[in-house]
Amino acid sequence: MVRLTPVPQARPDRRGRRRRLGRSVRRGVRSGEFQLPIADVFTIAGRGVVVVGQVAAGASVVGETTIVGIEAFRKRVDVARQGDMVGLMLRGVSREQVHAGDIVVVRQ
Repeated sequence: MVRLTPVPQARPDRRGRRRRLGRSVRRGVRSGEFQLPIADVFTIAGRGVVVVGQVAAGASVVGETTIVGIEAFRKRVDVARQGDMVGLMLRGVSREQVHAGDIVVVRQ
């Protein structure tokens, strides 16, 4: 199951500094849970939606749930692991459903 978690946008605090609201990505990670904070979202005509970001936790493979493709630095790879900067092509997800700042979570 892939779950998209919206993360609140940065808001100014009392001193006017911008701060990020919401829980840390790493807090509450279950064993083997894949998490990818989305940095950017693209639409490829005829293919689908691609989300880009750095894997914060876990690992995921192609064909798992709605992930139909993984690319790292313009090369197709079979698995995305913690620390990898990747693009995930998602099946059955529209562009309006995902935004920069959301987190892709795949439960194992």
